Amino acid sequence: MPPKTHSIFVSLFLVFSPTAVNAAGSLSNTVLHNQMNGTVVNGWYSDSTLRYPQALGDSFQSDEIWSITSLVWRGVYEDNASGVVDNFKAAMWAVSGGLPSSMISSLPGSVIRTSTGTNTSWGWNLFEYTLTLNHPFLLNPGTHVLEVQNQTTTSPMNWAWTTGVGNQFLYHISDFWYAGDYGNLQFQVIGAVVPEPASALFALIGISWVCLGRRSRAA
Repeated sequence: MPPKTHSIFVSLFLVFSPTAVNAAGSLSNTVLHNQMNGTVVNGWYSDSTLRYPQALGDSFQSDEIWSITSLVWRGVYEDNASGVVDNFKAAMWAVSGGLPSSMISSLPGSVIRTSTGTNTSWGWNLFEYTLTLNHPFLLNPGTHVLEVQNQTTTSPMNWAWTTGVGNQFLYHISDFWYAGDYGNLQFQVIGAVVPEPASALFALIGISWVCLGRRSRAA
């Protein structure tokens, strides 16, 4: 009898321990949010080296707890600049009154740039960027804003985030955010939905009883 109680106790501990939450990054990854909606309509600068530096961001909704492992976005360099060394900054913001109110966290990681093999309607090479986070980032349900800015100092250095069909994105100049009706910025959020504690609890209890049943029959 004591081994049975011990097995269930271990299962309960795993459900509610911080280790179980952090381990969500090992779940199967999928696209949690997608704004890579086909045709590129325009591009808007999100670069720290402009005469008036600005950063862009766009809002999205999460209905469950997400464990984010990577982010993907598209963009172009002014006049098809080549040999540019990227230095992207990404951050997640909380929203109040329709605008970002406070930064939840920066999103450090490594970025890989890949050519899409296509050009924009104005002739600039279109690139896709994949940011693999150093650690999975847990995002609670709600409305959030993803901000991405290139901080490279290589010349020429003006980088633009491309937009597709949609309503609006947000831009950040100095310490203020503004809304502009210029389309949706192109990006994807990739990761896994974190199981609710209750669901994980029932699943583990079920597994525990199956194991105990097998042990009882073996005895």
